[in-house]
Amino acid sequence: ILYRMLTGMVPVSASDRITSLVEGRGDALKRPSEINPSISKELEKVILKAMSVKVSDRYQSVDEFLKDLEGNKPLPSIDTDKDFSNNNFTFRKLTNFTVESSQRVVLENGIYEVYGDITIKPGGELIIRNAEIRFNKNGGIIGKDCTLIVENSKFKPIKESWKNISLSGKLNGYIVNSKFYQGKGRSGKELAQKLGGIYFNETYGGALFVNSVGKRYLIKDCTFENCSAKYGGGVVAFDNVTIVNCTFENCSAKYGGGGVYAYDNVTIENCTFENC
Repeated sequence: ILYRMLTGMVPVSASDRITSLVEGRGDALKRPSEINPSISKELEKVILKAMSVKVSDRYQSVDEFLKDLEGNKPLPSIDTDKDFSNNNFTFRKLTNFTVESSQRVVLENGIYEVYGDITIKPGGELIIRNAEIRFNKNGGIIGKDCTLIVENSKFKPIKESWKNISLSGKLNGYIVNSKFYQGKGRSGKELAQKLGGIYFNETYGGALFVNSVGKRYLIKDCTFENCSAKYGGGVVAFDNVTIVNCTFENCSAKYGGGGVYAYDNVTIENCTFENC
């Protein structure tokens, strides 16, 4: 049950489990951190020990199990106004990471370095909470017909810049109380290839590109600083998107809005634009 709660997947199929038990081996079990990278090595050890093939290798009492679980509480919440460069948080690296269909991945209470895109496949769910996400220049998040929930988090480049978060299709989730720095947008060619549609061969959405078909996608209480793209320096929004109480500072675009480039049925309320 704990394995499934943390990864969103069953540990192994019934046939694999039976084979593993008969042969006395545990290699059929996929490590939880391979599915959900926010799981620490220490917590993973607890899970794997509890699921050992050999009974003698498992916890021998509930008290022993709970004691180890108690020692693996999550890290404290991150203050998005704080610089984490000198803090002793655990850094985790993700390279071209994929959230599979029907999979739920949570990145929280830590600092994550992302190389390449985090791709959310249709039906996949990514939750980012109390986290700092640092991207390389080819890094970002892209997903279609998926769920992205972001709360109290920070997005910035490892060095000079990163792409953006690009979402399209039947979306679920929201982005609230988060900060975005130095995003440079995603090319129209890449958007067309991965999300569908027709775009000019220019960059779109310095930090966010959101095209929501169906449910309204909320972007609230967020800050965008020093982001730029050819279209929409901070955000490009299509259709059912609401942008509320957001601040755009020093964001620039060659075409459309320096802060927001909005299309049909987009609502913008109580936003501040400075030097855009």
